[in-house]
Amino acid sequence: MMSEEDRGKVAAWLSERVSPICPSCGSGDGFQVVNDIMTPVIMKGGNLQLGGEVVPMVGLLCRRCYNIRFFSAVLLGITLPNVSTEPPKTA
Repeated sequence: MMSEEDRGKVAAWLSERVSPICPSCGSGDGFQVVNDIMTPVIMKGGNLQLGGEVVPMVGLLCRRCYNIRFFSAVLLGITLPNVSTEPPKTA
């Protein structure tokens, strides 16, 4: 669960950089920040990868269609114990 301070950081970052219009349904009804930090399930060779690098993400939920967009928690300034502050590597 994110702290109130972290939720404030996320809200400030998103309000400066993200359109208030949902890319899925076109609604301007607003978004809700998902309170938990998430990470994707990574599949390698048809197998679930356990351990290794993770990309902690913050979810942004459309209040109309419930589409969720994900943003890097690290780049939003959310610090997590035992998680690298380096941006994820691209292939």
